[in-house]
Order: sequence, then C-alpha cells, then structure tokens
Amino acid sequence: MKKFSTALAAFALLGVFTVGVRADVASATKYIDEATELVGKGSQFFADASSKLELADASMDDVPDAAKPALKAKIDALKAQIASAAGAEDKAKIQRQFDRLMQDTEESIGNMATWPGNSDKLTELLNDPKTTAALGEPAVTAAKKKFATFAKVHGGKALTENLRVATGEVDDLEKSWAEHKTKLAETDATPEGRTQHLESAQRDFDGIARYFKDLPADNADVKALQARVDKVKTEMTAAAGNAGVAEVVRRIDSFQDLYKNEYDGMEAETTTPTWASFKSSATTDALGVTKTKAFYSRMSDFLITLQKEDAYIAAKDQPAVKAKVTALQAKVAAAHDTIKKNAEAVVAGLEAEKVTADNAGRASQLHDEIRNALGENTDEGKALMARIDKVNADFKNAGEKAEGEKVAYYKSLTDQANKAWPAMMAKFETVDGFDPNKAADFK
Repeated sequence: MKKFSTALAAFALLGVFTVGVRADVASATKYIDEATELVGKGSQFFADASSKLELADASMDDVPDAAKPALKAKIDALKAQIASAAGAEDKAKIQRQFDRLMQDTEESIGNMATWPGNSDKLTELLNDPKTTAALGEPAVTAAKKKFATFAKVHGGKALTENLRVATGEVDDLEKSWAEHKTKLAETDATPEGRTQHLESAQRDFDGIARYFKDLPADNADVKALQARVDKVKTEMTAAAGNAGVAEVVRRIDSFQDLYKNEYDGMEAETTTPTWASFKSSATTDALGVTKTKAFYSRMSDFLITLQKEDAYIAAKDQPAVKAKVTALQAKVAAAHDTIKKNAEAVVAGLEAEKVTADNAGRASQLHDEIRNALGENTDEGKALMARIDKVNADFKNAGEKAEGEKVAYYKSLTDQANKAWPAMMAKFETVDGFDPNKAADFK
C-alpha cells in the first residue's frame, strides 16, 4: 500500500511538471503568433509587435531546451522582418524629405523670404549621417553639388535684390538727415531741440546697418552705397560737435548772466583802500571790492566745475569754446589781482602801524576777509594772512615782554628795600605808642 501511494504521488508530480512546461511553451507561442499577426498589419503596428516579442523572450526562461531553438528562430525572424521593413520605410521617408527639400530650395532661388528656411533645412538634411546611410554617399555628394549651384544662382539674385532694398534705405536716410540738418541750422533752435534731432538722426543711422549685413563688402556697388552712408555719419558727427560747442558756449554765457546782479558794475571798484579806511569802515567788507569778490568767487568755482563736464571735455578744443573760456579766465584773473592789490595795501598799512590793543579786533577781521576773498589755500591768501599773523604775534610778544619787565622791576625794588632795611633800622629808635596823627609830640 505504501509503495502504491509513493508511485501515485510521483506520477501526480510528473503530471504537474508536464502541465507547467506545456503552459510556458504555449505562452511563448501565443506571443509569437500575436506578434506575427501585428507585423502583417503594417509598420504602424511594429511597436506593438516588438512588445509582444519581448514578452515571448521573457517566457523562454522555463521552456524546455528542446523547444527553445524553434521558438527562438521564430522570434529572431520576426525581429529581422520588423527591422528590415522599418529600415526600408526610414529610407523611403528620407528620400521623400530629400526630394521635397531639393524641389523647395530650387523654387526658392531669388526669393528672399523662403530661401533662408529651405536652404537651412536642406543643409541640415545633407549633413545628417542618417541621410548618407539611407541614400548612399554618391547620392549625397551629387546633391551637395547641385545645392551649391542653387546657392550661387540665388546669391546673384539676392545681391541685386539686397542692393535694391539697401539703396532705398540709404535714400531715405539721406532725405531724413537733410531735414534734421535744416532744423539744426536754425538760429532759434533750442538745446533740447538740437538734442532731439541728433538722437533721431542717430536712430535712423543705427537702423541702416542690417541692410548691409548680407552684402559683399568688396562689391563696387556696395562700396559706393557705403560711401554715402559714411558721408552722412561724418556730417552727423560734425553737427553733434557743433551742437555741443553751441551748448557749452550757451552754458558759459547763461551762468554769467544768472549771477550778473551780484557783480554788475565791478569795473567801477577802482579805489584802493588803506589801513586807516579799513579801520574806520563800519562794514565787514572794507576792501572796497564787494562786487569783484562776488564775481571772483562765482566764476572760479564755475570754471573748476566746467572742466569736469563731459560736454566741455568734448568741445574744449573748439575755437568758440576756447575763446569763451579764455575770456572768462582773464576776467577772473583780473578780479583776483584787484582783490590782491587792495588786500596788500591794507596789510602794508597794518604792518606800518603795528597791532595795538585798540586795533587788534580789526586786524583779526582783515585776516578773515582776506581768507574769504582769496581763499585760505591760495598762495597769495596764505602769504597775506601770514603777514597779519606776524604783526599779531609781535603785539602779543610785546605785551608779554612788558608784563615781564614790570614783574622784574617790582622784584628789583623789593630786593633793594630788603637790602637797605637793616641800615635804616639802625639809624632810628623805635618808641612805643607812636601815633602818626600826633607826630609833633615825639619831636
């Protein structure tokens, strides 16, 4: 009974194993049959067929070795069929694309709108290794040669067209610039108006460059066209310079006019003051050059500021600007000399009189006025203030010397009294009860 049970179990196990093997073979066969059906439907089902073949490959793991070769051969055959069909289809697709682009590019010759796009696409296709693989190197080489012919013919037609367009743009540029020049030449044109015309002209000029981008620079017609553009640029540069000169000149004149009320009439300040007149003056500005000082202060600072401005730096060598600046510098120098002359006269008078307790305050005021008029950092101002400092120091030193002499004299008298006192004591007899009010009682 026991032996019978064991045999029965082994038989059952063998049955299960056989069923499993049969199932794996059937599964692989099923996927292969489905892939075969999909391939037969056309290339649009190749992807699905390839997925079925992947499942068939996966099912081969548990297929008996005896059954594997036949199934593997079917799978490989289907894969080869798919690859062959796909390759043929890719080749046909590339051929169709090639034929279309060759035709489109040929038809685009002389067309400025369509040539760039079609020629770029054809160039990309001819340089793609897949194209060479599909069509063969001889076919691609021949196509490139034909394309070069297209490009040469198009280049000639493009030059004519681009020259026509560029010429029209240069015509417009010259016309526009002529109008701007007329406005710039008007005598009543404002600085703002001139700036607007120059900026507008510059925008017109900047826009012309793109029309020369595709033109050969060595072409005679292109050179002639470029010469016209260069002429406009030269005139624009000159006009901008003239406008800059006019603006700087206007700025110099307007600044002087703005503060004219402060210094108008300074030429009449010709009286040279003295130390005596300075001392007696009730005003703090007693150098007699109130308007001259105002002019000198304003214009000195203005000239320093002007020399840092971009507009002046660009136009400083122009005759009109140089003349204006030179004239203003001369007036500033003359004002400086007048202030210096008056200050030196007053300081000389102070030096002759010397500083005393009565005039020390006015001497300090003179020091301050020279600092304000000439500046504390100018050589002339420093020299004059140093002279005032010296007479002030002399006064201080004299006072200290006098005080020292007073102290020394007092000490000398004290020393003499102390020295003589013993002898005086010996000559006189002292008496008790002496009353200075009754000195006669003691005679």
